[in-house]
Amino acid sequence: MARVAMAACPVAAIRLDNGVDEMDKQTKRGLSIGRDDPFPRPLLDTDLGVCYLGHHNDASFGATPYLVLGKSSKGNDIAVMVDVPRFSASAVRAVKSLAPEGPNYLFLTHVDDTADHNAWVTEFPMLKRIFHSGDLGIHNWIGDETLEDVEILLKGESVTEGELKVWDIEGNEVHHGMKYINELNDRQFIILHTPGHSPGSITLMYQPSGQEQAVLFTGDTYAWTTRDGGHMSGFPRYGNDLTKQAKTLQMIGVLADRWNIIAPGHGHPRVYGNESYERKLEELDNAINELKLY
Repeated sequence: MARVAMAACPVAAIRLDNGVDEMDKQTKRGLSIGRDDPFPRPLLDTDLGVCYLGHHNDASFGATPYLVLGKSSKGNDIAVMVDVPRFSASAVRAVKSLAPEGPNYLFLTHVDDTADHNAWVTEFPMLKRIFHSGDLGIHNWIGDETLEDVEILLKGESVTEGELKVWDIEGNEVHHGMKYINELNDRQFIILHTPGHSPGSITLMYQPSGQEQAVLFTGDTYAWTTRDGGHMSGFPRYGNDLTKQAKTLQMIGVLADRWNIIAPGHGHPRVYGNESYERKLEELDNAINELKLY
């Protein structure tokens, strides 16, 4: 676990003491992340096709990067990187160990977690970055104008009541999106516009092979926090429009029978396992109330 912490730390604050004596050299060699890299690591023990990439990026506030092995709507094998690892030789090795030619897509959940995206597209020129235009202009607080040139720039806002705007992984808008969600096949993806934390926040929905329910990569929209004893939260302290985010969570609740795992950018994953549909709605309601009362 020490090697994992060293590779994951976004600011490289966990290091080996260069002054170790002769008896500790074997331990030092064993901890070296330049040898057998501790990432990628599977999200769960079961084969979901989802892995942690580690190499958290301090410029993205240490957001968790993932790599997902799935299929396009045409049934072709594809790899999707969710948010951006710190660019380094060891991070590139971790990605290539799963996708030797590199990922097909880089899914950017929102503007906060986009650092090093240009370095990754330089490394893998066929990489298509996916980003929502709501986080451009005055909402592009990091001032990275190159985000205007991403390969797949999503546009348009979610319907305010009852349904989220939906795209396929290529960025094609899907009309009657709720019906499309219910027809997802193994290892397929869809994109949901989930505004509130930021105007352009988006969520990736992935249907693992052999599983009845999907994984939601929610960025900062919804996650487990350890504060106050631990609970699901929309992180109201950091939101842009809490009223809109509450509506987003309500619409995620409409899909509660279609997902079973929340894999966020910050906070901790929430795996529901055999817990009830009602438990998901209860936790969503608590997070919605937290947003409304903040």
